[in-house]
Amino acid sequence: MDVDIAYLHAHELRDMVRDKQISAVELTQHFLDRIEKYNEEYHAYDWVVPEQALEDARRVDKWVAEGKIDLQLLGVPFIIDGAMRLEGTPLSYGCVLDIDEIPKSDGGEVTMLKEAGAIILGKGNTSEFGMTASTINSLSPQAKNPLNPLYSAGGACGGAA
Repeated sequence: MDVDIAYLHAHELRDMVRDKQISAVELTQHFLDRIEKYNEEYHAYDWVVPEQALEDARRVDKWVAEGKIDLQLLGVPFIIDGAMRLEGTPLSYGCVLDIDEIPKSDGGEVTMLKEAGAIILGKGNTSEFGMTASTINSLSPQAKNPLNPLYSAGGACGGAA
């Protein structure tokens, strides 16, 4: 492939998984490898869930094998906001004081993403309690803009940017 799959649109990734050009596991591993390579520099993720992501990817590959290919987000890797409930990860709201609250189940929006075939890779760097337009918080360094690391990625979930 001439273009790194990290730069493809979500619908292109979905179509590749649907058409068996790449498995959901291979696609997920590609993005997990990128997180491993770049997160220390860009601080996009506060928590990465590789085992959970790969388990979900295996489930998606099973769906593809069974012909369940009409899902809108089939095999598409996602980062979610730090304020969303993801089983087994702190519900921190970007605050070091809240890292003890560990949800035992996914929140509604995460459940809907997974039911649509999405693969959750982890939780993004977010502004403390979603109160600012950048990811300045007490939990982790500010997320950097991937196009120019001298700038903030902005937003309540700059990690997602």
